[in-house]
Amino acid sequence: MVNLFSLSGLSLGVTKIIDGNISITACSKQNSAKCSCCNKNSNQVHSSYVRVLRDLPASTYSVSVNLTVRKFFCKNPKCERKIFTEQPGPEICAYSRMTNRTRKTLENILLEVSARKGSYIANLISLPISPSSALRMVDSLPIPTVDKVTVLGIDDWAYRKGLTYGTILVNIETGQVIDLLAGRDGKSLKKWLVKHPEIKIVTRDRASSYSSAVSSILPNTIQVADRFHLLKNFSDSVYDVIRIEYRNIVKSLYQDSSEQLKTYTPDSEQSNVELVKIPRKEKGERSDFLKDRFIKVKKMIQDGVTLLSIAKTLQMSRATVRSYAKMDVLPNKSIYLRNNYNEYLVFIEKELSEGKTLSAVFEIIRKAGFMGSRTAFYEQFKNHPKRTSPVIVVTNVNQRIISPRKISKYLGFDDLSKIKDKTDSDFMEKLLRNNETLEKLRYQIISFKSLLLGNDGSLLEDWIKRTLALGKSRLQSFIKGLLSDIEAVRNAIITNWSNGQVEGQVNRLKSIKRQMYGRAGFELLRRKVILGMSG
Repeated sequence: MVNLFSLSGLSLGVTKIIDGNISITACSKQNSAKCSCCNKNSNQVHSSYVRVLRDLPASTYSVSVNLTVRKFFCKNPKCERKIFTEQPGPEICAYSRMTNRTRKTLENILLEVSARKGSYIANLISLPISPSSALRMVDSLPIPTVDKVTVLGIDDWAYRKGLTYGTILVNIETGQVIDLLAGRDGKSLKKWLVKHPEIKIVTRDRASSYSSAVSSILPNTIQVADRFHLLKNFSDSVYDVIRIEYRNIVKSLYQDSSEQLKTYTPDSEQSNVELVKIPRKEKGERSDFLKDRFIKVKKMIQDGVTLLSIAKTLQMSRATVRSYAKMDVLPNKSIYLRNNYNEYLVFIEKELSEGKTLSAVFEIIRKAGFMGSRTAFYEQFKNHPKRTSPVIVVTNVNQRIISPRKISKYLGFDDLSKIKDKTDSDFMEKLLRNNETLEKLRYQIISFKSLLLGNDGSLLEDWIKRTLALGKSRLQSFIKGLLSDIEAVRNAIITNWSNGQVEGQVNRLKSIKRQMYGRAGFELLRRKVILGMSG
């Protein structure tokens, strides 16, 4: 058994098993020791005492080493220290209550889990430790110095979303986190970059603070924009375009001459009654006040008044005035219903105008695939005015009108037949046949994806010109941001470097935060992310 628990530099003696604990006596193999102050050898013993050290458990038994430690007289008369304690072997550190191998095992556990869970696991394997001691152990771990970094990945992460942010640095070649920095304004990043002039390539997201920090400290470094963020930003811009023009897009479905029109004519009893259509404002229509202000803004712009003066005169924000200046017509607000009423709205209005009850209409659309509840349906349409138009366009009850988000998603499909929902696939094909703008937008999305995956940066200028030719303000704003960081975007196309590993480390960081319920201090989180092996 003594051979089983061998420790370098120590001589093990008697072994006892008492109440589930294996107790082993030990002492140093050396007859002399070096002074910790002057490094001179001494063999004159002053006294001794016993240190109790915890070692790794053996088959559910906890193990303690009763180490006899000697104190020696220092024979060097010039040394400040007269009595010193020997340091027996490399497996034991000064003042430690456990062997180095025990400490290393606990550190590996505590870096991967929270303090409470780590304490629980340690007790299960007969290495009892309190949560407070677990935290102190992790906090005492040194952060290794950074070796030479050639390719650096940079991204931001939320310490407290919407309030406090930080910066994560990753060695792209090894995939290891190098450091966490407080703040994302670029100030801490500049200080870090000054110490690492060897960096040749930086991959990053499109934040201006990072690009300016890298340009100011390492002007010769190649900066690469993240392809995922480029595609995500462009997709968001496309979604905004579809959301703003959603009503016109849906109306284009019924402009096809092949659309079957059915005529609803009131019966003879109703024909003698004067048909009254209750006027009401359409959902999403702007108020008269907003319409009036929009007209005033456009008139003042025509008269040559500056945007700042207009904002002060009408007591509006400059951002609103600027957005009004880019619009020809004030668009309706986007209305999103929690249930999928839009998919059956035309059919519902037609049935209600014929005098059918809400119960009857609900049963029909429920069988057709409506997902909402009966109560929610009644609340939505109980005050709906009956529409009695002489001619009504009726679509099949199974025809669904998909949301702007789905349309923007499906526009990125090279082959619409790959859409899992056959109804959505048919709808998109019909939509693209009737809307030339959407077809052009789809071509731009697909070509942008191919551009990012290819290696030909010369195609970027042509793609930008075609996108601007669409004349959509949201796309123009995206192109403006693209041009401000054009070199990094071009490098994203012609190089194989990506910020994907950094995004993965940010997700790992989020997982570590959740382990500690978001209450970890910055230094504790920093050590767990840098020194830990998993998330």
